[in-house]
Amino acid sequence: MGRQLRIEYPGAIYHIMARGDRKEPIVHDDADRRTFLRTLEEMCDRTGIRVYAYALLNNHYHFVLTTPEGNLVKGISWFQNTYTHRFNTRHKLWGHLFGSRYKAILIEPAGNYFRRVVDYVHLNPVRAGLISPATELGHYPWGSLKLLLSSPESRPPWLDTVDLLQAFGLEDTDGGRNAYRERLEQIIPREGPEKAGRVDRETTPAQTLQATIRRGWYFGSEKFKEQMLNRLDVSPDRSRRRGADGYRGQQMRDHSEMMAREIIQEGCKFFRIQLDELRSRKKNNIEKILLAEVIASHTSVTLDWLRNELSLGDRSYASRLINQLRRSICQDPRLMRLRSQLLKNVNIQ
Repeated sequence: MGRQLRIEYPGAIYHIMARGDRKEPIVHDDADRRTFLRTLEEMCDRTGIRVYAYALLNNHYHFVLTTPEGNLVKGISWFQNTYTHRFNTRHKLWGHLFGSRYKAILIEPAGNYFRRVVDYVHLNPVRAGLISPATELGHYPWGSLKLLLSSPESRPPWLDTVDLLQAFGLEDTDGGRNAYRERLEQIIPREGPEKAGRVDRETTPAQTLQATIRRGWYFGSEKFKEQMLNRLDVSPDRSRRRGADGYRGQQMRDHSEMMAREIIQEGCKFFRIQLDELRSRKKNNIEKILLAEVIASHTSVTLDWLRNELSLGDRSYASRLINQLRRSICQDPRLMRLRSQLLKNVNIQ
């Protein structure tokens, strides 16, 4: 599986999650747990990262954090490497502690996205069966909820509970903290302890929170996704090379599809034609096939996406049309000039 691209910028908000190698424990006792939190505190001191919520379980952890300096990779890499070294030294072990690369999901601050992720992390010990939701909510010692519900004097400076409560329209007072606890208590019976925080009914059905945590890279609106894709350092001429270097996955597919749609839009302007009219033309229409060839050469969209978007027919026929055009371009100076003009007009040099 390809590595997930890391989008970093000042003020970004992420949900971070990592599991132990082969889902084995990352803590064996309370001494390990204290070392874990001490390492987290040191990471925040070194990088300026601020944590909104966290939950440490036996074989994985969750963070919701923000990076004022846009330095996520530097912070989390230092944290995991340092904690692994300390864990291995104490237990006389060696090698990896965490399994695959940590997940970093970008969170949209607006709407309900940030709130749902925070609820999810705070209810993680309930979902894991480590505490009773009826009597022990807020008492789990290795999560941020206990600190959030306590007095401000007992909290570490790197835990940003004031801004977190403000996101829920609450103040950092006894009343505000109790209101947040009541919110969580209402979520549990609606979804069940084992599913608490899993499903976000206020987002699109295709993007539930649990599905995003499993295989997604962002949690937010379509507009937020486009904003994040625009931050990717992937130019048209580099998109295929990045893929060859192992940078694949949903981010690259989303980025390529957005780039392909921009090429189609600018290409229609160049040919002075509406998209619906272009789609309705014959499958071997020269303008249609030129656009398809340019998109296939400068993005990593699939042939299925391309033939559906431009109405090119079945896979074999669409592939044959594009390959025939490529051979013709090499032999026809007029076609070569037309393609060069098209590339210039869609901002591909």
